[in-house]
Amino acid sequence: MRRLCSVLRPWIAQASLILSGLALLWALPLQAFELEDLAGRTVAVPEQVERIVLGEGRLLPALAILEQDRLADRIVGMPQDLQQVDPGTYGQYLQAFPTIDRIPRIGQGAADTFSLEQVLTLSPDLAIFSLSGHGPSSRHAKLIEQLERAGVAVLFVDFREEPLANTPRSMLLLGQALGRE
Repeated sequence: MRRLCSVLRPWIAQASLILSGLALLWALPLQAFELEDLAGRTVAVPEQVERIVLGEGRLLPALAILEQDRLADRIVGMPQDLQQVDPGTYGQYLQAFPTIDRIPRIGQGAADTFSLEQVLTLSPDLAIFSLSGHGPSSRHAKLIEQLERAGVAVLFVDFREEPLANTPRSMLLLGQALGRE
């Protein structure tokens, strides 16, 4: 038995060191990468985005192109604007993705109904906003600053102000941020 213990002791010590090293690697935060959004801001996006908040429901079609049948999997909050402004389109998305009805609503649609407190309780990694529209825009600097201080990356896209110029750039940004290039 002593001989077995003396043979195993170095192996156990090495295994212990390896496991300790793996535990340290696991504890390291995920790396972020930088993107320049459509507002001209440098945004540090987590390497793996798991929880997304949308500044307006009209961003669903862009995400649907990238996420396909997994559209609702990472969205943890969005306003009610699509339901209110275009119930027909919302109904089609609801038929194709029934779980979008369970996504918490973080406002009515107008930027002044956007609930920072509610968003923070959802622990998002990324908030996606339009340069203009129903949700917070780049004009809402204080709200954006509060989200970023809470560790939420904020990415601005544009499908409305200059759609011909900015739609391809916005789709590229979303693809990069979501790992769906």
